[in-house]
Amino acid sequence: MEALRIGFVPGVRPDKWWQRWRTAHPGTSLEPVALEDAGARHWTRPGSEDGQDGPLLDGVLCRPSLLPEDEAWQRVPLYTEAAVAVAAQDHALAALEGSEAGLEDLAEFEDLDEVLDRSDPGSGPLSVPQRFELLAAGTGYDLVPASVARQFGRKDLAIVPLAESACTAELAARLGLQVAFVFRRADDGPLLQDLIGVLKGRRPGSTRNAHDTPPETGTGRADGTARATSLPVGAHGARGGHGRKPRPPRRGPRSSGSRRRR
Repeated sequence: MEALRIGFVPGVRPDKWWQRWRTAHPGTSLEPVALEDAGARHWTRPGSEDGQDGPLLDGVLCRPSLLPEDEAWQRVPLYTEAAVAVAAQDHALAALEGSEAGLEDLAEFEDLDEVLDRSDPGSGPLSVPQRFELLAAGTGYDLVPASVARQFGRKDLAIVPLAESACTAELAARLGLQVAFVFRRADDGPLLQDLIGVLKGRRPGSTRNAHDTPPETGTGRADGTARATSLPVGAHGARGGHGRKPRPPRRGPRSSGSRRRR
């Protein structure tokens, strides 16, 4: 029996795609692999050219702008998410829950990265649960994809949608708002193309594949109808998965924020 191992990062909920695959391809096993890294940087094959061993995966549903540039990887955009601000329930931003936050709202406060830079410079990257733990303690606010906030949300945290006008292309790349299927070009073949068809909602038996589709001219859509692109992963120029987010313009004195827990 043929088999595929496909990874997926936090916030991505691929159950509908797995079900469609099993219905359309009952003779081909598909093993989902949950990954903790939002950029999925550690899924390389053993013995790969970068010399790093990792999970033997055939592809990953991930946030490609958080990956380093690599011409060896093919990126197939699927959809683009909204961004949200996350803060403690007693943070001033929580008053906007049920509404939305603009840059002028965020400018009055420190974000989590600013607080960590000031209180614990040189600290390593934190997982989403670790960051949310600090937020719940009153340590600034954080901007994340909406699906990540839903997956790791807590009762002591408020989630406030970010106004569309505030979500610049640079911020979208830094947060990894676009979700795509990424695989190595050298591994391309009929089986992966069949999976791409399922991910993009094509009808069974369609002969169209990622190489037949013109390059993407706009952002992906949540209904999965974004066009495929042959741009290399990381082509938007974003830094790695833990790059700092653009800072909104500051207005007035900034709040002190809490120091990071030890």
